[in-house]
Amino acid sequence: MSLNFFSNKTALLAFSMTLALMGCSSQSNKFTHEPSTQDDVKLKVQVNSHIPLVVNINWNNDEKLRGKVNFWSDTEEERSTPLSEFKKKGQIDMLGLLPTTEYHYRIELEDEAGVVEEHEGTVTTGALSPYLPLLNVEEYASSTGYTLVPLVTGEGTGEPSLVILNPNGQIVWYVILPTLSAPTAAVFAQDLKHVYLQVGRTLLKIPLNGEDQTVLQTPDGHHDLVETDSNTLAYLRYEYLEHNGVTIQSDSIVEILPNGEIREIWNFFDHLDDFSLSESDFNIYDSFTDLTHGNSLQYSREDDSFIVNFTGNVKGVAKVSRSTGETIWGVSQNTGWSYELNTVEEFSITHDIAIINDQEFLFFVNITEESECARIAHVQLEEQSAQATSSWVHGEEDCLTVFGLGGLQLQDNGNTQVVWSTAGRMEEYDSDGQLVKRIESSFGYGFGYSHHLESLYAFD
Repeated sequence: MSLNFFSNKTALLAFSMTLALMGCSSQSNKFTHEPSTQDDVKLKVQVNSHIPLVVNINWNNDEKLRGKVNFWSDTEEERSTPLSEFKKKGQIDMLGLLPTTEYHYRIELEDEAGVVEEHEGTVTTGALSPYLPLLNVEEYASSTGYTLVPLVTGEGTGEPSLVILNPNGQIVWYVILPTLSAPTAAVFAQDLKHVYLQVGRTLLKIPLNGEDQTVLQTPDGHHDLVETDSNTLAYLRYEYLEHNGVTIQSDSIVEILPNGEIREIWNFFDHLDDFSLSESDFNIYDSFTDLTHGNSLQYSREDDSFIVNFTGNVKGVAKVSRSTGETIWGVSQNTGWSYELNTVEEFSITHDIAIINDQEFLFFVNITEESECARIAHVQLEEQSAQATSSWVHGEEDCLTVFGLGGLQLQDNGNTQVVWSTAGRMEEYDSDGQLVKRIESSFGYGFGYSHHLESLYAFD
């Protein structure tokens, strides 16, 4: 099932304004190492009609070609796309472009005999949608890479969207979402051809090059998602059980395979013996109990395992084997779990986790019994004593109220990204804990769970 968000009335208005501003044509001055092959190639360079910060370059030729593009602007250094595969009809996309900016490009097309043909020209990107919020960026040190993040809004305060930010915190890719959608988390696909977005109980697969989005049928999916194998997604799914006249809601970890098949990995109801539960955990409300309220899912490729966070009646973190579906360990402030978490302040509401190694992780703590100031805790597991200790590492300088979500990621460049979601702030810290960058959104907008990568292209 394909879904084109741009049929949404407000999105259409945004893009009609955008199309009026964008430069949809390009000037191409081509020259070639082999003039005899020049006239055989039909080449088109154009700004994408759905995402005006993407430039699509297409060729149609009688013989197979492969190619790459070098591109730059007056204020940006030259970048290059990976070399494509040999095809008679091929496409290369220029990504990470600033709005209303003229870019110079040099296209290199090579045939199977090794003959290279070059095309040079300029193209101007379109404008940002007026429905995107203003972002205020404070830079304290140089930063690298790109961040994919949903922009969430309260009802009546703006339009939700999905954006990519460049190292300077500028929007270089975006999709406007339907007004009533509630995006929570987004991840880049491993092949960097598309991104995945959790919207309510639905997953969307959105191509980076501006093609139509696809809805993935994931009944009762919620909060968070990760890609395990290429094009295989794992996500949290609600589960229900009747107990003494009370509906108990809990969670499972499931995968959706490339063919659409859904496979259950682990279900909390099947592993009650792995956790110390009391009758009060099941009967805190008269008719409904949110037993676990899973809200963060992480995956470790090192040992093929998941880590899931619970912040319902049962509060704690569980590590699960993907291959066997067994619980490896659990960490909780309650006794009876694999590790008892000792904290200076009792954690009341928590969200995202960033895995450091098999004995350490960072923990987003929204609220404690003593404070409503959101902070980031470092958790250390002590295997011999079956204890886990915690200490604050970020957030004590400012008292930010984060009543929903709260994201974390350890970036490939060694820095830590903290998303103070509903407070409308994102921050990047270096390995010494020093602030590198702060991004704040205009009033009424917050940030969902984000995903940071060093490049928008998958180089071999």
